[in-house]
Amino acid sequence: MKTRILSLAVVVLLSVASVYASNPKTKVYSNSNDRTKEYITVDSETSKALSKSVFNYDSDGTIKERALYQWIENQGWVGTQKYSYEYNSDKLATIVYTKWDKETNAWGNTSKHLIHVYDRSGELLAVEEFEVENKLMASK
Repeated sequence: MKTRILSLAVVVLLSVASVYASNPKTKVYSNSNDRTKEYITVDSETSKALSKSVFNYDSDGTIKERALYQWIENQGWVGTQKYSYEYNSDKLATIVYTKWDKETNAWGNTSKHLIHVYDRSGELLAVEEFEVENKLMASK
C-alpha cells in the first residue's frame, strides 16, 4: 500500500513538473489598430518588459514593416532589427533587413536587401542578397 501511495505521489509530482516546464516564463500582450500591431513580451514572474515586436500593414492588410525591440532598463525600448517589405503586384519583391547601431542609437547605415526573382508564371526562382549603404548624398 505504501508503495502505491509513493508511486502515485511521484507520478503527480512529475505531472505537475511537466505542466510547469511546458509553460514559458513570459506573457505576450498585444495592442493593435487597423494598420499597426504591437506585441510586448513580459516576464510572467516579475512583470518586467522583455521585448516588443511592431508590425505595420497597408490598407489591404499586407505587411510593410516589422521592427523588433529589446527593453533596456535605463534606456527603454532599444531597436534590435527591422524588416521592410516591398511588393510587385501581389508578390514579395524585396525584404530590407537593418540592424540597430548601438553606437549611434539609430537604425544602421547598412542594410541587406533580399531581392526575390520570379519567372513569368509567378514561381519564385531565386533570392539574391545585396548589402547596401543607407547614406544620403548631399547635392550642391
